[in-house]
Amino acid sequence: MKQLYLLGLLALGAAYAQAEPAEGLVLDGQQQRLAGISVTTLAPGPLYQPLRLAAELHTPFDSQAIIAPRLDATVLSRQASLGDKVSPGQALVTLYSEGLAERQTALRLAWLDWQRAKGLKGTLSDSERDLLRTRYQDARAAVLAAGVAEAQLAAVESHQAFALGQYQLHSPLAGLVMSDEFVVGQRIIAGTALLTVADESRLWVQASLPADTRLSLAPGDSAWVEVAGERRAAKIEALAHQLQTDTRTRSLRLSLANADHQWHAGQFATVELAQPLGRQGLVLGEEALVRSPDGDWQVFVARDGRFVPQEVQRGQAVLGGFVVEGLAPGSQVVSQGAFFLAAELAKAGFDPHGH
Repeated sequence: MKQLYLLGLLALGAAYAQAEPAEGLVLDGQQQRLAGISVTTLAPGPLYQPLRLAAELHTPFDSQAIIAPRLDATVLSRQASLGDKVSPGQALVTLYSEGLAERQTALRLAWLDWQRAKGLKGTLSDSERDLLRTRYQDARAAVLAAGVAEAQLAAVESHQAFALGQYQLHSPLAGLVMSDEFVVGQRIIAGTALLTVADESRLWVQASLPADTRLSLAPGDSAWVEVAGERRAAKIEALAHQLQTDTRTRSLRLSLANADHQWHAGQFATVELAQPLGRQGLVLGEEALVRSPDGDWQVFVARDGRFVPQEVQRGQAVLGGFVVEGLAPGSQVVSQGAFFLAAELAKAGFDPHGH
């Protein structure tokens, strides 16, 4: 139905053009919506030259974590795999460590000695009590340093039975499991990465800025980032004040919202910055400029309810489109749908010069 209506609209536009070619085209509001016509008011503004930089997406350092044992251990079981969504405190892997078993045993004995010492007031000297308390505190700290959570010490510091040497590694943040290169039964050396957890709801865009670029950039300034043909706004987060020795460029880092997880670390991107040209002018997007029958550039001006073609001079390409001359500030110009209007005029045989 919409296609039929649009065909009718095309015929109606041609009829208007044939009826009053010198006065342009007349379309009502509904016809304009179907044709996708938008009108903008021209106003002079500062001109900027787009500066495009190659970039790459990275996971922010403060949004990722490496899950690794602090003691040599053996993998007993896994509770998370690649791609799993995890929450803070969630168990990821269960390990057994002989070193932890020794520390837990020492903690149990030190705790028992300290409990007995607390019940022998007046029997032990202060120095003896201090020694037992210190041994207990040292043993406790040694178990915590192995990566055991505070809550897991309850069984050790009691008369309860517990699995000696067994413990779990937990996620410190909410995110996704990005890597999990280990198998059950594998012997793991202390410090070996078992899993990587990352939150990709925010990404870093890392680019290199030529040293001779004269731009006034500051954290919080806006920029555009394009990945796989899609553009999004980003914020400048940091600009290095030291050149990289190998490329002689400055490191530029931007923060990019990625709540839908559409983009991922490792993808290539393009950063677009605005480089001021030091003057003002009128700018129109490429969609507003079309060729007239004699090959000149023209736009359509909304005037007295009609869309009238007007030839212009298309100048330098700048951020947002092209500099145009031949129009007065405040003119109502078609910014979207100019091609449709040009096609209607061509079918009607309209001559902008009145020949």
